[in-house]
Amino acid sequence: MRPFSSPIRDSEGGRHGTGSADKSTGGFRSGPLSSPISRRSSSYHHSGFGDINGHSSGINQKNKHNKLRQVRDQYRQNKVEMRRGKTNELQYKEDVTKLYDQQFNTEGLDVDLDLLIEEERRRNEDEEEEYLEDYEKDLEFYELQEELEIADMLRDLELGD
Repeated sequence: MRPFSSPIRDSEGGRHGTGSADKSTGGFRSGPLSSPISRRSSSYHHSGFGDINGHSSGINQKNKHNKLRQVRDQYRQNKVEMRRGKTNELQYKEDVTKLYDQQFNTEGLDVDLDLLIEEERRRNEDEEEEYLEDYEKDLEFYELQEELEIADMLRDLELGD
């Protein structure tokens, strides 16, 4: 006899060779290569779960690859747009800088830096002199006020005696 890979059932509902039914196996006899787990159909685990487990049909695989290709292409396009934007911005800045340089050079602003420095130094000296004059005036004013207050205090002391 060949070994059976699936359970065998007697016509009486019991195990092969016995007259009683085995309650734990439901009257089935397991061969040496079979197991109670293998009684389920092979489609039991995969029915209805094709996309979840990664097993999908050819059409879905094609759609999946098309979607991935589309996302990659969109990413590349965005990247290229960003690079172009940066390049355009840098080019614009360079153009503006060149334009300003050209305008500065064509207007012929030949200024003697030593002369400008001397003018600024004179201006600073004049401002410093004005500041010192104002400070001296303020000091004289405060000194006069103090003298007047002292004179008032002496007058009050003489009257009080």
